[in-house]
Amino acid sequence: MDEDIWKGMCRMVRDELPACDYFAATPDFCFAEDGGSPVFHLLRDSYGFEMREVDDITRLDRNDIIKFTVFHPDKCEELCTPVFIPAWNKKAHLAAAGKEWVDCNAKGVSKWTALSYLIETDSTCFRTKYAVSVTI
Repeated sequence: MDEDIWKGMCRMVRDELPACDYFAATPDFCFAEDGGSPVFHLLRDSYGFEMREVDDITRLDRNDIIKFTVFHPDKCEELCTPVFIPAWNKKAHLAAAGKEWVDCNAKGVSKWTALSYLIETDSTCFRTKYAVSVTI
């Protein structure tokens, strides 16, 4: 994802959606600002993500952020609809994932793009940890 886009998303969530949490993901691990937050523990303890706590995500100098995600336990899409989604839906691919998540990826990227990459690279992570049946 373009750095200006994911950092802009982060700033908007901080400024306009204080009830929401967020994280940024690389191919290898995720960054979040509050290691004690429910989303940090959910991602690490239930989803098995490799999480890294940082003071300020926007101060990261990373060119490998592949996803920015907004989280709210009950109404993420509802909270994001008035401002966040209209501000970013032409600059990134946005998808509500249940009531808790709004996932943001670079334009042209989808779950199929990610699965294709994992399959083509014969990713050990994909074959062992995420062995799933996929219907496309």
